[in-house]
Amino acid sequence: MAEASTSQLPAQTPADQRLLERWQRKLSVMTGLSSSPADIEAYQCRQCETMRDKVVKSSPIVRFILTHLSLLPDPTPLKDQSATPYLPASIACVPCKDVAPGLFAGHDPETGIFLCQETVIRDEGVLRSTLAHELIHLWDHRRFHLDYRNPRHRACTEIRAANLSGDCSWKNEVNRGHFSIPRQHQLCVRRRALLSLTTGYSAIPKEEAERVINEVWDSCFADTRPFDEIY
Repeated sequence: MAEASTSQLPAQTPADQRLLERWQRKLSVMTGLSSSPADIEAYQCRQCETMRDKVVKSSPIVRFILTHLSLLPDPTPLKDQSATPYLPASIACVPCKDVAPGLFAGHDPETGIFLCQETVIRDEGVLRSTLAHELIHLWDHRRFHLDYRNPRHRACTEIRAANLSGDCSWKNEVNRGHFSIPRQHQLCVRRRALLSLTTGYSAIPKEEAERVINEVWDSCFADTRPFDEIY
């Protein structure tokens, strides 16, 4: 009987083991089979920051708003600019799933813009319009010193952000299942502004939101600053 042959792999070094563990963590996160929430959060944060930096460099609308932000004095100096010290605004990637599931982003005059790393990393186009939306809010705050306790101020900046950010582009609206030839853009802006006012921590009743949107609509929809026209 022929003798069975055996072969032996080279002994694994500590460096090999560390490399294998890194790949195992990466693959488990990418496939969603990781047993470590910390690994998932770290991966999502890195992906969010990579996409954020790409959009900041490549998106004309984001670069345009950032340039105009840099020309305005900040009435509420940020407590922490460490997220993006190279920009005139702090844009941080943070986990939001335990606080506001499904949220894409938000901003606070004292802390800057935050991107919800679980949701915005799904699509670069979504990140682009989301970031432009929040930057318009920030521009409005620096330019007009918004009082967020005033529903009229909030309604106006939500109208402007939905109108100017690309949030109501034809593609985005079709993807949401909204298709209307006449006045599609205006209908989208109203709907998105109403949604922003009636959800979240500072939600106001739908009837009040509709009333203030109607009160400020003409002036705020027509105000395209810092753009010359609707993007």
